[in-house]
Amino acid sequence: MARAGLGRLAAGTALLTAVALLPWLSGNDPALTVLRARSADQDPTPAQLASVREQPGLGEGPFTHLVHWLGGLPRGDAGTSWVSGEAVLPQVTNAFAVSVTLMLGALVVTVAVAALVSARTLYLGSRRRLHRGRGAVGVAVLAALPKFLLASLLATVCADR
Repeated sequence: MARAGLGRLAAGTALLTAVALLPWLSGNDPALTVLRARSADQDPTPAQLASVREQPGLGEGPFTHLVHWLGGLPRGDAGTSWVSGEAVLPQVTNAFAVSVTLMLGALVVTVAVAALVSARTLYLGSRRRLHRGRGAVGVAVLAALPKFLLASLLATVCADR
């Protein structure tokens, strides 16, 4: 169990590190990327690029930026958007809320479809009281679930074992 927790912690750390270093991992000049995101029609001049490098701290380099960014996360500071200048955490929270809403909606639709597909089997199994009736109900429910949902469910249930 502790091993699984360490693996998840390592994966989360690797993901956060990759996100923080993404502007440098892309192989492009991060200042040029930010300037193009702000105004795609502009031809960047060296003065504009220097100005962009100073504003968000891009001139510090990737690892100094990573240390500052990771240091702010425990305080709830996920940084400031390089493009809009707004705080990142409220944007991430809003996106997370939308994702959870979509996930719950998909779950409700999946359960409803599984219930409709399984209704006849459930009804016939309860009426006939077949020896294998309860097993058939479980198989019908599992067969009605989409594979990605079934894989997520199995990964969640069996992950710590």
